[in-house]
Amino acid sequence: MNAVDPRNRAIRSVLWIVLFANFGIAIVKAVTGYAVGSTAISADALHSFIDGGGTIIGLIAMHVAERPADDNHPYGHQKFEPLAALVIGAMIALASFQLAKAALVALTSGSAVSPSGWTLLVMLGTLVVNVATSSFERAKSQELRTALLAADAKHTASDVLVTLAVIVSLVAGRIGIPHADAIAAFVVLLFVAHSGFVIIKQASGILSDEIQLDPKSIAARCVALAQVQMVRGVRSRGMVGAVYVDLIIEVSATLSLVAAHEVASQVEETIYAAYPDVVDVVVHVEPANPAISEIPVLPSVNLPARSDR
Repeated sequence: MNAVDPRNRAIRSVLWIVLFANFGIAIVKAVTGYAVGSTAISADALHSFIDGGGTIIGLIAMHVAERPADDNHPYGHQKFEPLAALVIGAMIALASFQLAKAALVALTSGSAVSPSGWTLLVMLGTLVVNVATSSFERAKSQELRTALLAADAKHTASDVLVTLAVIVSLVAGRIGIPHADAIAAFVVLLFVAHSGFVIIKQASGILSDEIQLDPKSIAARCVALAQVQMVRGVRSRGMVGAVYVDLIIEVSATLSLVAAHEVASQVEETIYAAYPDVVDVVVHVEPANPAISEIPVLPSVNLPARSDR
């Protein structure tokens, strides 16, 4: 049985904490929404449940991603992490549509809920928990350098905006403004939809092997080595913490195979040192300007005459 990577273990611990926080908030909002008859609070509870669902997806993804490379996945299973982030982005898009529908209903009905003081206090409490959870997860995503936690933190942060809109609508209903909740919901919708778009764009870039490192920067570092005459075909792909690089270097055609291999090793070490996220480098060595005059001529060999000639 393979040992669990410490980074993956830490990410999963964060996800479990966030999961309990999101579902706890969702239950409180659902009970409150039912008690006061507020569609806005109930919709907010649904959004919090979606947050919890996204976290569950993240936990499943981490369980798969920690599996080592195998014959069918020679590069490992790390891409399950951005795949989970892509699903979370799609869930944010779904929540945006739900929010738009709720806003349209509020706008056309003109009805408002006049909440009690305890209702506002409960919603403010859930807001504080949302902010703390999102801040905690965002800080951990930077510490552990993971796209999954970063995406989930943005999703949790979007719940903060939704809760703020609900609180505004409740206050507006208390003072008799029927359409303020719908206007606030549409404003929040823009922020939520933007967050979903950014997450989907980033995850799609990783899954489609979008460039991760500046090829000119890599080439400049490598060509500075003594024996490297030219660098070309620099490519990079992957994600934060797992970037793969391959490139072509040209060296003197007179170098021996052993010497050319040593130059390739120097290129690898240079890239590893300059880019901590790189986990694999493939260097293809070719002769520079392979003119005939540069290629060593093998000495002629006089073969003995064969008896059958």
